[in-house]
Amino acid sequence: MLLSVAFAFAASLAFGIGSVMIRVGTQTVSSPVATTLAVGTGAVVSTTLAFIFNFAEMRELAPMTYVWFFILAVMGYPLGRLLNYTSISMIGAARTAPIDSLRPLFAMGLAILFLHERPSLLIALGTPVIVLGLVLVIIGGTRESSQAAVTNRLGFLLSVIAAFSFGGREVISRYVVSDLSEPLLASCFGFLMGAFMLSMMSYPVLKRTRKKPGKWGLIMCILAGASQSLGNIGVFYALSQAPVTVVSPIYSATPLIVLVLSHVFLQRIEAVNWGLALGTLLSVGGVAMVIVGANSAGQL
Repeated sequence: MLLSVAFAFAASLAFGIGSVMIRVGTQTVSSPVATTLAVGTGAVVSTTLAFIFNFAEMRELAPMTYVWFFILAVMGYPLGRLLNYTSISMIGAARTAPIDSLRPLFAMGLAILFLHERPSLLIALGTPVIVLGLVLVIIGGTRESSQAAVTNRLGFLLSVIAAFSFGGREVISRYVVSDLSEPLLASCFGFLMGAFMLSMMSYPVLKRTRKKPGKWGLIMCILAGASQSLGNIGVFYALSQAPVTVVSPIYSATPLIVLVLSHVFLQRIEAVNWGLALGTLLSVGGVAMVIVGANSAGQL
């Protein structure tokens, strides 16, 4: 099961890099267009890999499996990814990523309820510790005008909704990649369906926009899509080998990666203060508790 941990951490790295790229890209590209570009790129990457490694299995998929793929696509892209990218454009990558740590808490509750998973004590304790770090993240915000405060509250709210959508998607993904499909196929069809839905949503926005998106912004959105598509595949492979209550908290190390990358590359766009840093470290500390708890319970 140690391979599932490697996949989960690789996913967190890929998602972290993608979040920072999206932050840069959305400086000149609207969130719906940025999301469509990223998801479209992910569809190309995932479909190419699926045709190379799982073409035979693709022809044997049951019709009902496509219904589950559609549900994963709705939860992952028009809901989760679009709201997450919009939140990043409003409050920054460094502040959005720790809020995304709510994801394992939602995933744990849903996994216990619907998949009847039973996490160990350390896993049960480590997941709320991840969430406690969010308090410091929110409190650690900079002083802001009333208008900025409204924008930030909306950004935080969108990020929480995205985390809930992603958490629910992980529970469904665990069922799909364990019983119905290869991980690459789940990623492939999820991306394809998501890209189609997002293109329908972003076309009117793009049509009304008079200002042309910046070339560098478009490139960053495409690179973000490639990076996060690899992260998505990593999550599916991890979920195919380990419970949701183990995988979800582990790859929630993403906030620490985003924090470091934001401090290095995004100093002109957003600031990283002590409250944000401490809250992020607290969240990642919860991830360490989950790993230890999973190991002691024999789930790794």
